[in-house]
Amino acid sequence: MTAVIQHPKLGCIRGRDDGDVVQCLGLKYATLSDRFATAVLFDEKAAGEIQATEPGPGVISLPEGCVLEQGLIQQSLPVNDLSFSELHGLNLNITIPKGSRTNLPVFAFIHGGGFGMGSNAWPQYDLKNIVRLSLKNGTPVLGININYRLGVLGYLTSQELREAGYESNNGIRDQRIAFEWIRTHAPGFGGDPGNVTVVGESAGAISCSLHLQSHEELFQRAMIMSGTFFLFKPLPLPVAEVAYQSTLKALGLDQLAPPERLKALLQVPTEQLYASIQPEIPLFPVADGHLVHRVPTFGQIATQDSSFLPGKFWTQGIMIGDCQFDASIFAILLGPRRKGIAEAFETSIQTSLQDHQGLADAILNSYGIRTARSDEEAMSGILKFINDIAFDAPLKAFCEGWPEGKAFVYCFNVGNPWEGPGKGQATHILDIAFLFQNYNDFLTTEQKAVAEQFGSHFISFICGEAPFPSHVPGKGGAMVYGSPSEATEFVLSDRPEDVGRRSIISSIATEYGMPDTALDAMSAALDRFVAGY
Repeated sequence: MTAVIQHPKLGCIRGRDDGDVVQCLGLKYATLSDRFATAVLFDEKAAGEIQATEPGPGVISLPEGCVLEQGLIQQSLPVNDLSFSELHGLNLNITIPKGSRTNLPVFAFIHGGGFGMGSNAWPQYDLKNIVRLSLKNGTPVLGININYRLGVLGYLTSQELREAGYESNNGIRDQRIAFEWIRTHAPGFGGDPGNVTVVGESAGAISCSLHLQSHEELFQRAMIMSGTFFLFKPLPLPVAEVAYQSTLKALGLDQLAPPERLKALLQVPTEQLYASIQPEIPLFPVADGHLVHRVPTFGQIATQDSSFLPGKFWTQGIMIGDCQFDASIFAILLGPRRKGIAEAFETSIQTSLQDHQGLADAILNSYGIRTARSDEEAMSGILKFINDIAFDAPLKAFCEGWPEGKAFVYCFNVGNPWEGPGKGQATHILDIAFLFQNYNDFLTTEQKAVAEQFGSHFISFICGEAPFPSHVPGKGGAMVYGSPSEATEFVLSDRPEDVGRRSIISSIATEYGMPDTALDAMSAALDRFVAGY
């Protein structure tokens, strides 16, 4: 079935009628003149009826990405045929609760995927069930999920590209344009443009944290799930330059003169772009000093001073959390390096931390990496270290530095209920599977109740309410879903073990004598190891 919406600015839109919600799919929010161009806001009124009953094309990305991510979740949903477009992938999906309503709270979801894959058409990101839950709770909200450029088209940059008029960080810029479109057009769908929450998971969460570097109020609240800019720090410009040269070489364009190679770069078939460029070439947000800045230190983030992160001042609040075993994603990334990984890790860490006496030894001994009897044991210790320094420590710094009463922390500790290597563990992306209610048919009654409670807390936050007690600087406080108590409860404690986390990192940092310096050093050492040094 279909439903027609008469939008005052966009015109007549025919969307998908799904019972108690209507979905307008594949709505264009920006145009591109070529693959590397800066996106331009699209808000023309249609001459005829806009057909929005099917998802629009995704941006160019890894074709098998959806199947790979569902493999990480360890449970599959039906996937329709997915299309991709180089110039027409900047679209969004809007899920609207039925009924004549105005001033609905709005949330905009930025998907994850390591800045290299993802689409708003993936079934695990469908927003109709979380919007239905908002209706059931009597607090209807309007949900939007967006596409943004990924990989080489989203993040390739160099001095010669910038001199030719091609700005850096296309993917982040695309998101900003989507926010502008939402502010302009949300009222026509019943949404409140002054009540927008941006939600991101993994790479989407990193994006959220980067947007908080802006001095301009881009949205009213943020939900940051399983990632901050400490996870994958913006690349320095010299590193981005190396990535550019590596890309040219991979495409066989490195011997051309600058004007010719730029022309060739714009004309390389998209299939060749993604087939030729190896994962070793870093294609992530770049610290350009304009849109994206260098990451502050742990100490700067943990302070109440908002100058290091202006979003502390202009947001009404954040909801931030992680999964108990988010580092499961690194088991995939480091898989090819498993053989001999203990020795490689020790060499890398010792080299990176040679100016920090005793720090490398503390890591190797505390996580059992030095005494590991096998590569599997070593990998287990390395993943625990990654979880603690890349996910848990940044989360603590963020919530400690946020204005009191405005940070709401959750710890997702529910074990993966499905068969696979992560069964029984709160693996990366599992929180999304529970939050959006799309896997409820595969959950037990008790697990479904947790999913609905998580979703209800999320909805309350979007509506501007306190979903549960806030974090208290120096005292802690988090809503815990699952272990250690196997119940959903708010825990007021700053002891990591009380919320299912480890205190190893904080103990090492404290013993080092300069905790913030130690955290920064350990984080940088991990970056070097992951990069292969």
